[in-house]
Amino acid sequence: MKNSKKDNQKESQLLNEDTLLNLFFDRSTSGFFFMMLDEPIIWNEQTDKEKTLEYIFDHQHVTKANQTLLDQYGYREEEYIGKTPRDLFSHNIEQGKEIWRNFFNRRHLRYVTDERRKDGTHIWIEGEYMCLTDNQDRIIGHFGVQNDITKRVHQNIITKNNEIRVAQSQQLVKLGHWEINLKTKIVWGSIEAQRIYGLVQDSEYFSLQTIQDVVDSNDREKLNQALINLIEKNKKYDVEFKIYQKHTNQELYVHSVAVLKHDDLGHPTSIIGTIQDNTAQNQMELEIQKKANESNIQKNILSATLNSIGDGVIATDANGNVTSMNPIASELTKWSVEDAEHQPFENVFRIINETTRLTCKNPVKSVLEKQHTVELENHTILIAKDGKELFVEDCASPIEDSKHKIIGVVLIFRDVTDKKQKQREIEYMSNHDFLTDIYNRRFYVESYQKFDQKQYFPLGIMMIDVNGLKIINDAYGHDTGDYALKKVADALKLQFSKSDIISRIGGDEFAILVPNTTIEKMYEIKNELRNEIQQIYVQKIPLSVAIGYELKENDEQTLDELLKLAEKHMYSHKLSEGVSVRNHAIKAILATLTEKYAVEKKHSTRVSQICRLIGEKMDLPQDDLTELEQAGMFHDIGKISIPDEILNKPGKLTEKEYNIIKTHTEIGYTILRAADEYSDLAIHALYHHERWDGKGYPKGLKETDIPLFCRIISVVDAYEAMTADRPYRSKLTKEYAIDEIKRCSGSQFDPQIAALFVKMLENNNIE
Repeated sequence: MKNSKKDNQKESQLLNEDTLLNLFFDRSTSGFFFMMLDEPIIWNEQTDKEKTLEYIFDHQHVTKANQTLLDQYGYREEEYIGKTPRDLFSHNIEQGKEIWRNFFNRRHLRYVTDERRKDGTHIWIEGEYMCLTDNQDRIIGHFGVQNDITKRVHQNIITKNNEIRVAQSQQLVKLGHWEINLKTKIVWGSIEAQRIYGLVQDSEYFSLQTIQDVVDSNDREKLNQALINLIEKNKKYDVEFKIYQKHTNQELYVHSVAVLKHDDLGHPTSIIGTIQDNTAQNQMELEIQKKANESNIQKNILSATLNSIGDGVIATDANGNVTSMNPIASELTKWSVEDAEHQPFENVFRIINETTRLTCKNPVKSVLEKQHTVELENHTILIAKDGKELFVEDCASPIEDSKHKIIGVVLIFRDVTDKKQKQREIEYMSNHDFLTDIYNRRFYVESYQKFDQKQYFPLGIMMIDVNGLKIINDAYGHDTGDYALKKVADALKLQFSKSDIISRIGGDEFAILVPNTTIEKMYEIKNELRNEIQQIYVQKIPLSVAIGYELKENDEQTLDELLKLAEKHMYSHKLSEGVSVRNHAIKAILATLTEKYAVEKKHSTRVSQICRLIGEKMDLPQDDLTELEQAGMFHDIGKISIPDEILNKPGKLTEKEYNIIKTHTEIGYTILRAADEYSDLAIHALYHHERWDGKGYPKGLKETDIPLFCRIISVVDAYEAMTADRPYRSKLTKEYAIDEIKRCSGSQFDPQIAALFVKMLENNNIE
């Protein structure tokens, strides 16, 4: 027991030491990492070192790195783990190989080098690296610790070059000065240089690309060529160019000169230069030019304005005569610049009010009278020279000389015809039902409030509901149901006038507001509408609507009460006719199915007849026999919703197609359940594909949980399908079908019903 306790204490100590090591590794301010080889290597005098280096560069991977090291390079852990030496030294493979060659020769290495972060920026690293070997002295990887000394290196560079820079800066008084390190492409800039370039940053170092980005795009090639000529040919660097200060949004004109700096061997190491802001001098020259052309300045401004903006622009003199116009204005008015010049403004720019069609007030005349900017009236239409009409909007403003005297007017306008049309389309869509193209519920509610006023009394309110729409949707799909709604809406539009508000306020509900009508007129509309809609057939089903209406004749009656009464009358009408409508719809659906598919007609009739014979053999009551016979006739009514290409497919069904076929049981249930006369048959349509062993569909019922009639239909349905021609095969023999029923007795079929049916077949009780 003592030994066990000591062992446990030792293990606990080791665990604690391991934990402490991990904490140190993760939290150290130095970067740590491990790189492991896929296979150990031997490195000695006999090793083919170049070949081995190639292997190392592709088959050694980072396996662990602490957060400090990841931060040094700007990587996330999942990005850095797995990197190879080739990845890490992609910017300089040869330099990397030289470092690794020295490292493996010594098995231990300390060095300082510049590397690249993930974003491409340089970083100076001071590191120490040790080989990891196995007990055969083969190298299996290495371990490294390193620190980021970038700031220290930069400080050393600054210190080293400070005396030179200060001496040269004395010659560049009041000028910005800069220096480019040709190796790193890092630029140092004085405070004045940074101001000129528009650089806002804490450091006085920045990339060469940063400088190139602020140089005007038209001058970049000239600037780059001057640098190349200085470095390669030692040609004089003396250039003028334009820059754009992003943070001040200003353009500056600058002048820059520079010289090369060389090392002791005569190799160029950097470029030292000056930069001077000459913007003020350029502005002074522009001011002189401005004063020289002062007499023509207004004309130049107007001309530049006319030809540069995207809207139509027409300028006039103080008398309201056109002096100039831009190409857009010429295109919109269909007046050429030559023909329009000196014409009275109202001749060129003819505008009328959209609603009244009366001429709008001349905006140029308004500006000259009021001496300030005016906007065009709403709903303004421009009539072009060729008679084309455009909706326009915008404003007219005075043109003043240097003494603020109005010397003309400038009209800026744009064609908003498309905008107006889109606005109208949006308004139309917001007020109309997208399916039936009549008003929607939103507009109906707004109109409902608007018409609740004496001038519209007596106000007729009619509510309409489409009977049997759910059955149509279930049987034929919502596209057919939508077609039915459209046909009803078309009938409403023919029956009512444009002053009436015809709206679809729900899925199958419509509402109509009829201002200034009578109770006799509403009654007449109701009868004519019912008769008209009954003449409309959808998939052989005659459409039917329930209608209720009321009349508001004075303020004593509230509109809400009348709406409720109209709705009550409608539902009362729906209850009285709905049952008949749904029953007729079921018959029409079955007729459509059997007429469309001759196979289905024969199949349903045959199943119905055989089911009755079996029921008689089982001594079922007369009422049950009638229900069983009907159940056999309607059991496949849900197939009305199955696509033709699946029902008539000559080949084997895919799994997706078979799953679609299987939905006919639930659809048949839904259709039959909707009609009182056939609701008792719905359960038989639903479960006639259940199996005795519980492996059927849709519910997986088994044995006597399956209704009796469904068990009878199941065996008869299968027998009839086998002994009849199908799109995918010819009919099978009666003997084959009997054998198949016997084989599936007790699994697919109720064994007692199967035995009775087989006996009837063998005794020729069924033809």
